[in-house]
Amino acid sequence: MTLRARLVLALGAFVTIGLAAFGSATYVRYSRVEYQRLDDQLRSTLSSVSQQLTQAVGLDRDGRHGDSDDHGPAVTVSPFSALRVVYAELRSPTGTVIANVETEGKPDLPAGTLDGSRTFTVGSSEGSGRWRVSVAPASNPGASGYEVIVATPTKPVTDSLSELLLIETVGGLAILLVL
Repeated sequence: MTLRARLVLALGAFVTIGLAAFGSATYVRYSRVEYQRLDDQLRSTLSSVSQQLTQAVGLDRDGRHGDSDDHGPAVTVSPFSALRVVYAELRSPTGTVIANVETEGKPDLPAGTLDGSRTFTVGSSEGSGRWRVSVAPASNPGASGYEVIVATPTKPVTDSLSELLLIETVGGLAILLVL
């Protein structure tokens, strides 16, 4: 093998390693930013969703639900315009769903109370797909102990990440072919 051939192979190997490292770093960083943005959007809707759900079920300032202490079946609330929120529910202190908003699909949420403010990912109860979920205490003063849950599919984020991966792969192969 000639010196020129060895240099071209070495250069190709270094460029491949460099492109792979750059592509991986870009993918990881973009993924974190996109999921953080999605989490921020979900958290920013919690207060307005909480107000709408607690008002829909008639929770007053004393925490009473309508005219009785029995919550009965869950109230289905009309979809509202909350950025990227596709599913929302209000749970009583015992973990019973007392109101929900469902526009397309439903996340596979654990039963009962979810204890505190947090964001996590779950599967879908219908079909495939993942959901990003944010939980927080209800913001209405009369809803002490109640939890508000908002969720949205992660499909837009995963679609963006797939597109980035495709662009990086095609671009990297084009660079290698030029060598």
